[in-house]
Amino acid sequence: MSGTEQIPDQDYKEIPQRIGWKTVLRIIEFLYHNSKSKKTHISLKCNLGYKKCILYLNWLEMMDLIQKRVDIDGSHLIILSDRGIRLAQKFSNQ
Repeated sequence: MSGTEQIPDQDYKEIPQRIGWKTVLRIIEFLYHNSKSKKTHISLKCNLGYKKCILYLNWLEMMDLIQKRVDIDGSHLIILSDRGIRLAQKFSNQ
C-alpha cells in the first residue's frame, strides 16, 4: 500500500452548517451542463475547496438533487437527479 488510498464516501457524511444558495446553484448548473462529473472536477470548476465541495454534495444528495454512481474504474460520478434537473431548468429560464 502506498498510502494514497481514497477515503470512502461514508466517512464524509457531514453537511455544511450554513448553505450558500449561490454555491448550490453554481454546482447544480455545472452538473446540468456537465453530467457525470467526478467530485474533484466539480470542486475545481465551481471554485470550492474539496472538503467544502464534499459537504455541499452530501447536502445535495440528502435533498435528492444529485445521485452518486460508481464508475467502472471505481471512481464516484455525480449526476443530477430528476428533481435537480427540474431545479436547474427553472433557474436557467430566469
